[in-house]
Amino acid sequence: MVTANPLFLRDTEVDRSLELILLAERELAGQAMPLARRHALSAADVRLMHLVAKRPGITPAELARLLGVTKQTVSRQVAALSKGGHLERRPSTVDSRKVTLRLSADGQARIDELCELQRRRLRLAFKRAGADAVEGFRRVLMALTDDGARRPGRQEAA
Repeated sequence: MVTANPLFLRDTEVDRSLELILLAERELAGQAMPLARRHALSAADVRLMHLVAKRPGITPAELARLLGVTKQTVSRQVAALSKGGHLERRPSTVDSRKVTLRLSADGQARIDELCELQRRRLRLAFKRAGADAVEGFRRVLMALTDDGARRPGRQEAA
């Protein structure tokens, strides 16, 4: 049994953790990018589509906040993904001045395909690490994520 390192908050340990987060993100993103490129999708497109898939009915403003980009950036990306048949824009049932977003059937198929590649990689890593490590990993990620990103987006009736 491995004992916990009591020095886990030292700069060298924190720096190593940051490096591992960056390398893991590169690995997971890299897993799906060849397939994404075949569908003419960028990494930013995949992130946006993943969030819309998990939060159908999200508004572009909410999406911009989650992604940490401007509304104008999201607007351009949404327009391109809508034109490409991946996203649907619908009037809000709550506020007629707002638009909500959902993946189209094609967009859902693309994101399902891309996420399955990443799920396989995560499952393998989770099995190797064990249930306790996975729970600790999730707690660390939740602590890194601001409150707004942790809460599911407002769900509107379809």
